[in-house]
Amino acid sequence: MTKTIQTTFIIFLYSLSLTTLSYADNISDINRTQSFNDITNTKVTDLNSKSNNITNANMISSNQDLGNDNNDPKNSIKPKKKDYKFAVSLNGFLDLHYTGGGIDFSFPIYRKGLFEIRNFIGIVGQGNMDSEGFGGISEKISFGFPIKSSKYPVTPYSFMFFDIGYGGERRISTGAFRSLVSYTVGGGAGVNISVLEYSTYFVEIGGYSTVKVWGDNVDSHASGRISTGFRYMF
Repeated sequence: MTKTIQTTFIIFLYSLSLTTLSYADNISDINRTQSFNDITNTKVTDLNSKSNNITNANMISSNQDLGNDNNDPKNSIKPKKKDYKFAVSLNGFLDLHYTGGGIDFSFPIYRKGLFEIRNFIGIVGQGNMDSEGFGGISEKISFGFPIKSSKYPVTPYSFMFFDIGYGGERRISTGAFRSLVSYTVGGGAGVNISVLEYSTYFVEIGGYSTVKVWGDNVDSHASGRISTGFRYMF
């Protein structure tokens, strides 16, 4: 009986030891699996983190490049400003001897910054209460600001002119007619006032001296003059 109990106890211990060893092996396998999974998850996390960092860095670099392109004056699109060079003017004038007007065509012969020398070629006509008047050709040169400036709505200038007139003059009081040639030299100052993008209104104040020649006769006079008109630029 005693041997039977001992044998049974030994078998129980042996079975218990086998069960313990099997459980220990299972625990070890589970630990190894968890360790492997942890390592794999860690590596995947690191790879994802690095990938996100690279993507963010590329996005930042692209945004900076775009910002630099937008801020670079060479890459920015600037509206093209119109550069008006030519102009046609209609004007009228009044002085102590004559009332008249004319039309002229002008263009710059020198331009640098806000300084311009402009040449005017025109046709003028004039008369007074005692004569039917006459016409002629005018040559004028101005010095100063351009006739149109995007920075300043009012641009001052000075000018001088030379007129050569040829035609007939009939005296209303006597009915006498005479062919004559007139020479006029004058000068003054004026301002251009911007009205529209392509036009200006101008006012000029100055003086002149005229010599008229008909046959052997010579007549001369001097006077102040005020002129005003519009200029259309293209």
